[in-house]
Amino acid sequence: MKKRFFSIKFPFKAEDERYKFYLDLNTTIYESIRSDITHLLFTPTGSRLRDPRFGSNLIRLLFQPLDELTIGDVKSEIQTAVKRYLPKVTITDLKSVRTEDERGVRVTMNYKVDEGAFFVEDSITVDL
Repeated sequence: MKKRFFSIKFPFKAEDERYKFYLDLNTTIYESIRSDITHLLFTPTGSRLRDPRFGSNLIRLLFQPLDELTIGDVKSEIQTAVKRYLPKVTITDLKSVRTEDERGVRVTMNYKVDEGAFFVEDSITVDL
């Protein structure tokens, strides 16, 4: 059976010796969706050629005061970016809280993708 690949895995990792690729590739649609979300959120807005609106401003929020306003801005930025560039992804729950050490924000995003016969529910947690 021939192995199927969907997209480049993000974040980038070393090549997979079995397939002789320079970058790891997603082997399931679930991995591909997770990589697409991660790629979108961690690409700074304005850094992509031919589509300067792609990405999010999360990196700009890293050095803002860690208050409720900034935590709200993080949630808003994620919702806006996902809605604009991943229209098939529906955010079902989004939580932003301070990390245990009070030095960053932990974001947990629950999402679903429904394309008829294909249905995914998953979550991503990242520390900023």
